[in-house]
Amino acid sequence: MNGLLGANLGLCATILVWGTPIPFLDDLLDRWDPIGMAMLRYLIALPVLAVLLLATQPQLLRTRRILPETTTWPQIWALSVIGVVGFAVFFLLGLAHSDPVTIAIMAAMSPVIAAVIGWLCYRERPASGIGLALVLAVLGGLMTRVDFAGGGLAVEFQGGEPMMLAAIICWAWYSITAQRWMPGASQLHITTVSVIPAALVLAAGYWALRRLDWVERFPVDPTTQDMALIAWIAVSSIVIGVVAWNYGVKRLGVVVASMYLNFIPVVAVITAA
Repeated sequence: MNGLLGANLGLCATILVWGTPIPFLDDLLDRWDPIGMAMLRYLIALPVLAVLLLATQPQLLRTRRILPETTTWPQIWALSVIGVVGFAVFFLLGLAHSDPVTIAIMAAMSPVIAAVIGWLCYRERPASGIGLALVLAVLGGLMTRVDFAGGGLAVEFQGGEPMMLAAIICWAWYSITAQRWMPGASQLHITTVSVIPAALVLAAGYWALRRLDWVERFPVDPTTQDMALIAWIAVSSIVIGVVAWNYGVKRLGVVVASMYLNFIPVVAVITAA
């Protein structure tokens, strides 16, 4: 019971640290390139994760093995590039080219997408009785966008929605696969090792795109507020959010955990207000 309570509390924390940055990210993306923003978030979060991991699991220094048992670097790179980098890039590109609240509402589809990905990749069947909960979760998310005065869904498509859908798919695959490929590892350990290649790939990708002049430079004179927001978003959404999310997925499964994402619009709207 304590484990289930901890998993639910962890998912509540995840929603808070994932929902509150949405309005701030929307503001930052007016001045910062999405790829550069993604790179900065993971470069800032990685040393924090590493310090926490080594402080809580000092045996990793003694054994000189950073990977969990039975896990290989090719698996970590696949997890990181497809799941972490794919999610980070698609999410920020989708957010940059869409209405932030409409994008948040797309999270209502996450439980269904997670169930489909689990079945397609691993033939995982949702728990008995979860079907009605899925239907209610999706309908509840969609109802928040109903314009009752106008008689329809108040959804404004701006082109970034397919990228956000790709981000949700990448994250669902990562959430399921990380637990399968690293059984027995702590969620802090899983998060840290899966962020290492992501930070390297995003840094190399941003450098290459800058050489080709395909992405914008960072602001010449960034404000203290911008840098503080980026640091807070990196530490809260990755260090706290991803670790707590992985813990919730481990205990409750990705479909149930995804239902919590329906609260993201509530947190985002309250924060924006």
